Amino acid sequence: MNRVEVLERMEPILNTQVRTMEHNPRTRVTVTPEMVTLRPGGGQRHLEMTTGGVQSLANFVGLPWNLAAKLRPETFGTVATELLGRQNRYALMIKEGAITAVAKPTEFRSLNPNRVLTAIEGGIRGCFCILCLVSWGAVGGRCTIVLTFLLLCISSAILWAVAVLP
Repeated sequence: MNRVEVLERMEPILNTQVRTMEHNPRTRVTVTPEMVTLRPGGGQRHLEMTTGGVQSLANFVGLPWNLAAKLRPETFGTVATELLGRQNRYALMIKEGAITAVAKPTEFRSLNPNRVLTAIEGGIRGCFCILCLVSWGAVGGRCTIVLTFLLLCISSAILWAVAVLP
């Protein structure tokens, strides 16, 4: 798989932002027949929620979706606001101005896919240079050492990319 194919497969999650929020007592979940809106306290702009975002919010605060779907809109907004108030911090996944998911702050990380792919390619390119030197000197039964070394290089390149890139 080349870079273009990887970016094509990642397209559904591209342009998604992850925003970590500290809970504010003035934060409210407002429900109208047309949409569900999260109104963060402290003068921040209101964020609309997709259907998946509302389900994610219900799961995050511990409200079963089958029960949440049966509540009146005002009741759901009040219950979701109260339960969200018990959470200290939370992460919002935002795509095209709408919340698509709510989760623990450590669950999502926003990374630039081009930077990650460049770092992985750089790490793998370095591993292949070392691999060529090792395999040139390998004889007979030592080929398994070369393959093990290759897997170790690839996994270390991925770990390095995740640790170095913010």
